Amino acid sequence: MLPADVIAEIIANLAALNLQPSTATAVLGALAPLLRTTETPPPPALESPHKSFRRPRVRRASKRARDAPRRRYHRVAPSEARDRAIAAIKANPNANPTQLAKLAKVSRSTAANAARQRGAQGGPQSCT
Repeated sequence: MLPADVIAEIIANLAALNLQPSTATAVLGALAPLLRTTETPPPPALESPHKSFRRPRVRRASKRARDAPRRRYHRVAPSEARDRAIAAIKANPNANPTQLAKLAKVSRSTAANAARQRGAQGGPQSCT
């Protein structure tokens, strides 16, 4: 802290400069730590923030029930593509899904899903 006579001299010289109010405020703001006494705590605006003061996020209630499973996107191939894949599996039961897909002119995943579905139904299963 500065002695009282030094503070009075600074303020008198500042007033003699005839500064704009915003400039005088900025100068006094810069000198504020030196003008403060040890008994006066610093104002909250001049303290360094310890943490960012953000509001905690509030979770919104979801539309689905708590115990309901999440829905997953489940695309089903068109029936004619699936039928072509099943026909290719019947014609070549030992072919792998890539070969079946080329024969049936469908995607590999359609051929693999058709083979898996046919194996689950009890038909001869191809290698996947």
